Amino acid sequence: MRRELKVGETLREQKAIVSIDNLSFRYASSKRYALKNVNLEIYEGEFILLMGPSGCGKTTLIRCINGLIPHFYSGEYSGKVRVFGVDVQESSPEKLSEKVGTVFQNPENQLFCLSVRRELAFGLENRLLPPPKIKQIVEETLEKFRMKHIADKAPYELSGGEQQKVAIASILVMRPKLLLLDEPTSNLDPISAVEVISFLKELSSEGISILISEHRSWLLAPIVDRVIIMDNGHIVLDGSPEEVFYNDKALGIGIEIPPVVEFVKTLSRKIRLPKNWRPLKVHELSEIAKYVSPIKCDSLPQSPPIKAEGKTILDVKDVWFKYEGGDYALKGVSMKIFKGDRVAIMGSNGAGKTTLIRAIMNLVKIEKGSIVFNEKIDLTKLPTSKIARFIGVCFQNPDHQIFSETVFDEVAFLLRNLRYPENVVRQRVKRILTMLDLDKYAESSPFMLSEGERKRVALASILVGDPDILILDEPTLGQDRFQKERLKRLLEQLTLQGKTIIVTTHDIEFSLSFFKRIILMSNGKVIADGSPLEIFTNENVLRSANLIKPDVVKIRELLKDIGIGTPLHLSPRDLALEIISTKGA
Repeated sequence: MRRELKVGETLREQKAIVSIDNLSFRYASSKRYALKNVNLEIYEGEFILLMGPSGCGKTTLIRCINGLIPHFYSGEYSGKVRVFGVDVQESSPEKLSEKVGTVFQNPENQLFCLSVRRELAFGLENRLLPPPKIKQIVEETLEKFRMKHIADKAPYELSGGEQQKVAIASILVMRPKLLLLDEPTSNLDPISAVEVISFLKELSSEGISILISEHRSWLLAPIVDRVIIMDNGHIVLDGSPEEVFYNDKALGIGIEIPPVVEFVKTLSRKIRLPKNWRPLKVHELSEIAKYVSPIKCDSLPQSPPIKAEGKTILDVKDVWFKYEGGDYALKGVSMKIFKGDRVAIMGSNGAGKTTLIRAIMNLVKIEKGSIVFNEKIDLTKLPTSKIARFIGVCFQNPDHQIFSETVFDEVAFLLRNLRYPENVVRQRVKRILTMLDLDKYAESSPFMLSEGERKRVALASILVGDPDILILDEPTLGQDRFQKERLKRLLEQLTLQGKTIIVTTHDIEFSLSFFKRIILMSNGKVIADGSPLEIFTNENVLRSANLIKPDVVKIRELLKDIGIGTPLHLSPRDLALEIISTKGA
């Protein structure tokens, strides 16, 4: 819940700790402004959610507050930014960091020690805390973040999600007065994300000010004091969660609104609901029984087991692998993927999902088992360069795949390397860039784009090669709602062309709305394989995979419990539309 205030007290009666006046900024390598005439004040103790479509200026705003702009990133800068009364142009990022902590979107940008334990201790040592106190804080943090089992591992040995948890923890141990977080849970499984947000809530209750850029609105809407929405470098909405998410403008911008809000807003188009009724949590929907009559919706029957369809294009049998000096990351993994399949592989951070991809591409040498493509090609005996001709992989961190000076050259590299005629290269690259809404960045440096935009550049560089199987590692990270819908349409188009799609993801809503089949992994093993409904209504399986029951499933269950019925859908909008279509009002 949100921070308790004394009677008559408001957060904004206090002095602003951040004051931004008419701020505009354009990166030196870009022709367009990342921020335009931004005015903003942040007050002591506020917990603020910052949202907006990919590339809208969220990361740039955070960089302006912590002093990386203008001291590290150069460009055209105008306006004033004061943090704790200090003009950031007259201070330095190092000085500001004494009061301002920043968790970056890419954890690799801030991890450099030889072990997780040393990473957590580094900042405390620089503040000259007594060694016994440092040890106490580090051990408590390792326990709180469930990281004791990786305490002595090097950060580069960890999965992307585990690295993100370490980066967050290394900043939170410092207890800054203002905490800036740029998509801090994007690499985390849902339970880890909930744990991080719960810790942030504790910090907020202690008076620490928090500004968090995050796409998972359902996670933060019930607990933050304020929501700020940006679009095209401007602040377009600023208010309480109820004011912002129930504003029609929010949906049109392309942000992810909470499932509860989407359900209620869709329902209110045809059913008269009180204007001041603006729930944010699932349990608050029980009030809906006052306004909606029971409807005849049969409970959804148990989904039949998924049957093998068509040709087996990828056959993974009893695969075992362990990293040097570590435990087994893959323990007898087996799965059959069929031509034209749409499969999501889900599980907790460190479950073995990324390692499985590396094994398929022969980037790691398995100790036992087999991986066969198209029923005849043994991938364990082929170099990665040859496997890449028919299996395209887009890894979680786009910066591991991007190296060209412009977006166009990045996407064109593969075709040029294969000696395609330049007119064919230009035609195919232009088509792919338009498809992924990247054509406006064709001559821009990919390194100056947002992480979400760089993810799309990496995807474009793979799609241009027309692989038989497309493997995407966390493709929705940093993507707004419009970009996710665009990605879904693209993947649907590819499956109609006979392509096979395999995605590793923590994005439950994306999985529910797009995939026919979900494979769950935990501790290096496959623990479940079934339809989205089978998986996400099985609490024991979800718990084993460190997943949580999504809000839309909770809404279905609540509707059944209060006697309205059980609509046969797994999206908030479609749940509401079915209630409307049965005229249950």
